[in-house]
Amino acid sequence: MSSVKNSTAWKLLERHCEKTRNLHIRDLFQDERGRFEALSMQSGDIFVDFSRNRVTRETIELLLALAREAEIEKWRDRLFAGELLSASEARPVLHLGLRLRSRSAESHAGADSPDPALAPARMYEFAQEIRDGSRTGYSGKPLRHVVSIGMGGPYRCNAMACHALARFSRPGLDLRFLSGDGAWEADSMLRNLDIEQTLFIVLSKSFTTSETLLNAEYVKAEVNAYYGDKESWRDHFAAVSAVEFRMEDFGIGADCRFLIPEGIGGRYSLWSAMALPLLIAIGREQFEQLLAGAAAMDAHFFEQPAASNLPVLLGMIGLWYASFYGAGSRVVLVYDAALRHLPAYLQQLEMESNGKRVNRDGADCEYLTAPVVWGGSGLDGQHAFYQLLYQGTQLVPADFIISAQTRTAVPEYDEFVYANFFAQPHALMFGKDGPDPHKRSPGNQPSNSIILREISPYTLGALLALYEHRSFVQAMVWGINPFDQWGVELGKHLAARFVPRIHDRSGNMPDPATAGIFDKYLEWKDGSES
Repeated sequence: MSSVKNSTAWKLLERHCEKTRNLHIRDLFQDERGRFEALSMQSGDIFVDFSRNRVTRETIELLLALAREAEIEKWRDRLFAGELLSASEARPVLHLGLRLRSRSAESHAGADSPDPALAPARMYEFAQEIRDGSRTGYSGKPLRHVVSIGMGGPYRCNAMACHALARFSRPGLDLRFLSGDGAWEADSMLRNLDIEQTLFIVLSKSFTTSETLLNAEYVKAEVNAYYGDKESWRDHFAAVSAVEFRMEDFGIGADCRFLIPEGIGGRYSLWSAMALPLLIAIGREQFEQLLAGAAAMDAHFFEQPAASNLPVLLGMIGLWYASFYGAGSRVVLVYDAALRHLPAYLQQLEMESNGKRVNRDGADCEYLTAPVVWGGSGLDGQHAFYQLLYQGTQLVPADFIISAQTRTAVPEYDEFVYANFFAQPHALMFGKDGPDPHKRSPGNQPSNSIILREISPYTLGALLALYEHRSFVQAMVWGINPFDQWGVELGKHLAARFVPRIHDRSGNMPDPATAGIFDKYLEWKDGSES
């Protein structure tokens, strides 16, 4: 494939960037009548203001021309048809089929994969048994604690969504998450749980993830030790994977094993059986609202022309900063406690998807691709890292996110939160002049402001689908595959090779630095000093 840098639109954008680089956003508002109306948009219960960006109307036209040259619509259609878009893995991309309502979308489960339409019936039944207390543990007590054991996408998807939708969760149900921080984390969690009333759900697409299986084996042994029966753990375990025989080999009962298709990536797994913990928490009706919200954004992305298409516009504006301004990071700032885990979720979605250095043909990318995504609570950040945003030397585009309807009991606090949500993008845009250079802020920091009508399963589904499609748009223009993650696989493979060397203390490390660190580890582990 030809490099996107050779396209006419890319070259025009390079020249346009040089010409407009010194423009200030506050001046654009003075020069362009109706700028806010032209550069803001609503889709369902999501309103996005992207007028506070370093873009003119000509910039938008050139970015959309680049999207056309990259054949965004063709790639979008292939995505919605469930085609084999991850060529490096020889896999189709199937997660849209779990939430779209159209006949064409529902048909793309793939001949070699379990039909995703078959999974919900058993999954819904199992979840309801936990919710109504009819499924019990080994001692006959209902299971009211649910502990997810997983890493990466399955962990982040469930932790983010369960926290965001906590007010929809069944009263009396306790959800917890065990990731990869070692047996001490599992031990600490188990000390504060009633094992007789705890369900452990192992979430692993391959069912070979070392951290997940180590945690699962540790918990399994602890449950057996508690009861004094080596078979007791079976009444306290369920699992979700794409490989059924591995769940069976582990010992998970047939009625507690749930499949996802191979074409569902971990970071896209919230729409599948991998979201079993969330389904147990919020129930079938609300879970289907989550799917419906995502489907609504899918329809917007599929049907709207580029000039009024939120994923396309946000994706291209983000690409503008990364590839033309060289912005190496982007910050996501949430002003609703329910969305506390959203920045970490988006971090994996975007960095694992688009953190690639070669295009689909294996040629080096000649431009910056995915920036570092980071962020957190906006209120907390104002007392920490906002200093860099205001007076630092880096360009850091920002997304500010809030919901219009809150349910706190203190209206004055809500007003304080909204005041800060409105003030911070304004201050980043305008900055501050004055005689004291230590107090000056140049402003001109770009941002998007995203307002949700409320935090609900429907709006959360739409918001997550918006960000999914945003990252897809960027990947297609950059010419990269957003669905593989070979860098992650490299780290896993190397770690597995180190385990026996550490176990038998054989050394034989692959480089002098690792050998030196290993020697120091052994010295201190044995309590001796050289």
